[in-house]
Amino acid sequence: VSKKNVKVQYVKPADEDDETAEIPEKFTRGSYKYTVTALGAKAFSECASLKKISIQSTKITTVKKNAFKGIDDTAEIEVPKAKYSKYKKLFQTAGLSSKIKIKKI
Repeated sequence: VSKKNVKVQYVKPADEDDETAEIPEKFTRGSYKYTVTALGAKAFSECASLKKISIQSTKITTVKKNAFKGIDDTAEIEVPKAKYSKYKKLFQTAGLSSKIKIKKI
């Protein structure tokens, strides 16, 4: 099995006190390339300071339950313009509050 272009899920920000979180389309660690295709359960649940989530990935197909639980209602989520409708539905199905704004980038 090749370890190049492996699909992974975003689990949580490195620092839960950050005001922004960025989810890239891909990242490289060593000689391995990873494509972000999912947001894990409770990925942002302990991130009360979070004001903006910027999702660069156009490959997200799964958002686990409560991925956005506990983030402030004033937070904004930026998503690729081409994925706006799909991601909005996917996020709301996973429990995203309707008060949280989703913006196209």
